[in-house]
Amino acid sequence: MAEAGSDHISFVSSILLLLGLRSLPLLGPGNVKPNVDSALFKSMKLAAAFTGMAFVLVTARTYIGDNIDCTAGAAVKEEETKAITSYCFITSTFTLSNFTLPAASPHPGLGPVPHREVFPPGIGVDSVVEEDEGVTFHAYYQWVPFMIALQSVLLFLPTKIWQSKEDGHLEYLLCDTHKVHVNKELAHAKRSQSVNVFNHSRNFSNGKYLAWFIMCEILGCGFTIGNLFLTDAFLGGQFFDFGKGALSYLTGSVTDPNNPLNIVFPKIGKCTWYKYGPSGSIVSMDAICVLPLNIVNEKTYVVLWLTYILLCAFTPGRLDALITRRSENKRDMKVVLKECSKGDKFILWCLQSYVVDFGKWTAQLIEEAGFGKPEFELKN
Repeated sequence: MAEAGSDHISFVSSILLLLGLRSLPLLGPGNVKPNVDSALFKSMKLAAAFTGMAFVLVTARTYIGDNIDCTAGAAVKEEETKAITSYCFITSTFTLSNFTLPAASPHPGLGPVPHREVFPPGIGVDSVVEEDEGVTFHAYYQWVPFMIALQSVLLFLPTKIWQSKEDGHLEYLLCDTHKVHVNKELAHAKRSQSVNVFNHSRNFSNGKYLAWFIMCEILGCGFTIGNLFLTDAFLGGQFFDFGKGALSYLTGSVTDPNNPLNIVFPKIGKCTWYKYGPSGSIVSMDAICVLPLNIVNEKTYVVLWLTYILLCAFTPGRLDALITRRSENKRDMKVVLKECSKGDKFILWCLQSYVVDFGKWTAQLIEEAGFGKPEFELKN
């Protein structure tokens, strides 16, 4: 029965954390494992989990099934079609940047391409490259699994750094005072032990503990905001508009040819295949390619867009809380002792969330350390 109550408190507290209604791991006192994960760390771990699931989904689709299917006409032999398909996947496909083609066009983004004199290296002809105006090449979909894996690691990195630096320090300071002890003498002894450990840590580790926490939260804020711009750069500067267009399309009655998602992840693209003709001259062939992989990619990035936007919108509030909760203002500090440094206050604030009967713990601290009267209201 007690375990069920503890699980209920843990579940409710976790929901409050994710909603930003609680700042640190504020599970009520009792037989729970102490931790110092801020709401920012919690939300970043959640975003990293979503990104990790996206990586699994995209990677599975990349290696299971066909990524690309190309055809260059009925006259092309099957063996050559396979070569064209592999070539187009390696070198990338392209679409026309101008999607405002006539409504009768079967595939927006495809159409006549301006004259091109672009020969791949190694075919015996000096390459003459002319920039194609209005043509967009799509090669980044090959790197989507690697990019998503990198983002998942970056989102989890600040939390991992903090966990390695925290290393059970709070649990060491508690000395089992977060557990309910029926024996009053044992409870008093545990509080006395915890107070002594806290007094000893005041001169050594509390300031460093707070500094690492602040550094990891600032790092988390930077990674969260930087992740948006990294994704935008990866998708050719179209990520910020991608989500808005996707939501408008998915919630409206729009026909598929006008799907704005096709601009970033086209399902059909073009590719130019070069080969030697009967007389030895270079012959170019237009191939049309279907990209089923992008069906998964577009849905994945719609979810990631929502996840990253919500995380980024949540971050400034967390950064503001990070700054204000370090101030000396009584309204912003839950535990303030004039004799304590900011690192000590931070530790006391963490301890207050877990110590059973924190009022008695504070009374022992005042008695044994000779502190003055606390400037805060003791928590019952």
